Amino acid sequence: LARAAALEETYYNEQSRVVSFAPANTDTEHNLSRVNVYYTTGTVGTCIDHPRQGKTQLFRRNVTLAMLPDIFCDPRVHTGTGYHRRVRQRRATCAVCLDKESQVTLRPCGHDQLCAGCADQLPRRDGRLTCPICRAECMFAPLAGAPLAEEYEAEAALVSLRREESEVQQRIQAAKSVVDAAKERRAVEVRRAEEERKRAAAAAAAAELARQAELRRQQERERQAQLQRERAARGTQRKYSLYPKAKETIDEEFDECTKIVALNPTSEGAFVIDENGGYAYSAGMPDGLYDLMQEEKKKKRNQRTPAYVALGSENRYYIRFTDGSSQWSGDGDEFDKSVREGMSKGGIRSVAFGEPDSWFIVYGNGGWSNLSNCPGLNNKISARNRRGDLTCVSLGPNREWYLAAENGRTWWGGWGNNSALPAQIKHIKDRITFMDFGGDDTFIVRYE
Repeated sequence: LARAAALEETYYNEQSRVVSFAPANTDTEHNLSRVNVYYTTGTVGTCIDHPRQGKTQLFRRNVTLAMLPDIFCDPRVHTGTGYHRRVRQRRATCAVCLDKESQVTLRPCGHDQLCAGCADQLPRRDGRLTCPICRAECMFAPLAGAPLAEEYEAEAALVSLRREESEVQQRIQAAKSVVDAAKERRAVEVRRAEEERKRAAAAAAAAELARQAELRRQQERERQAQLQRERAARGTQRKYSLYPKAKETIDEEFDECTKIVALNPTSEGAFVIDENGGYAYSAGMPDGLYDLMQEEKKKKRNQRTPAYVALGSENRYYIRFTDGSSQWSGDGDEFDKSVREGMSKGGIRSVAFGEPDSWFIVYGNGGWSNLSNCPGLNNKISARNRRGDLTCVSLGPNREWYLAAENGRTWWGGWGNNSALPAQIKHIKDRITFMDFGGDDTFIVRYE
């Protein structure tokens, strides 16, 4: 409303609850100097120059917003609710010292009864002082050319610059807050991404560990299954008729882990090897084999462990160690040659010693070298068309024999009329996996 009447706000006092307006151009036709609006009581006062009474104030009570536009446009308009108060004439001397000429006008209250010296003595804060007349917080401007004008102008400029500096610092702080907040958000995102990466890496590592553990379990299951198949192929049960010392060794050492069992045909000796590398033997070993095993036991390093053994009469033996090396004492040059031929025929699966100067070697490729002088065995080999699919042959001192092929079938024969073997195997013929023979119709049969 005031702006429409070409007025501008010049003063506001919250305690007095008054807002003052003055013309933007003082050369108005009504010579209006100021309009005071007391917004809580509805009183409006206009400071005017009356043609007869001079400078006066016209007050109107209970003014509404609808009346204000008329008052702003014509300060002399009568509402029937007002009264006049004459304005005191401006005094020429200072109201404080009562001596020097008034030179200072305070803004925004408009009081101009101070000289420059007294105005300079008023306490100030940030270039602002309290008007001694109305107690309003004001600034003053000395008259142009006054001694203090330049100083106060500089001071006012300094206050303005400080205010601008404060505003700039506030804006800088606000900008820094935005930047810091953005940095913190980025840092949070980086930390979150890093935590997510670590969680993903930990999950992947855990999954890999689980996969490897499952792989190891699967491999162990397959190893155990293969081990069970190998044990079943060897035979985990036994039947025997043995010399006392051989029986004692077999009873103590034989179990499902037993890999090799060999009997000495001319003594009570028995040699047992298990799948874990352990071995045991009784008295009655061939002299050369016994001496060899004693030498191995004395070694502090590089001890060799038996993997396969075969025993025969007349101190004959064949032994192969887990490192692939082998030693033997056989029946002359022909036996030595046949053993060495095993290197080119897939290794040696089994060696059997029968009567003196008789033996049988089965090679890794299923072939064989036969000097057994055992009619029953030779007839069976011929009946099978001399197929090279053998896995094991055993011979006894009295032309007993045992034959196994790769298809799982087994054959045996040659024992004497006094042998207990037929009665022992009567009910397990289709489950026999191995036989070996000792002297005086002794034997051991493995079955599953």
